[in-house]
Amino acid sequence: GVSLVGVSPSVKIGASMLGPYTPTETTVIATKTEGRRVFEIDGKPAADWVYDWLGDDVRDQYEGGGLILPQTAQKPVGIKKSGGEYVTNHLAALGGEEKFADFFAPIPEGAELVIMDSG
Repeated sequence: GVSLVGVSPSVKIGASMLGPYTPTETTVIATKTEGRRVFEIDGKPAADWVYDWLGDDVRDQYEGGGLILPQTAQKPVGIKKSGGEYVTNHLAALGGEEKFADFFAPIPEGAELVIMDSG
């Protein structure tokens, strides 16, 4: 195949990448955050919510901390933007006894998080 691209000062370029995910009906609120770290979801420790959601797949990381990307790769969390599109964020790790959850991107405090599905 061949691709041709013409670029000049008068040509405007934009890009977007949509993941293969659809929103589910499961939503929660990030009630306490700091950058990529979420301390509370719906007023409860974030790691408790993640463990309730994913169960034994993340038991070791829930108890001792650690990476959980493999267990969440097909189930990111989306934040709906004003235009209706979702920005997906993957969970990175759980904080063990501190019960926080880290994401790969900042999560605004008060953001509605929607569980996405690769279905």
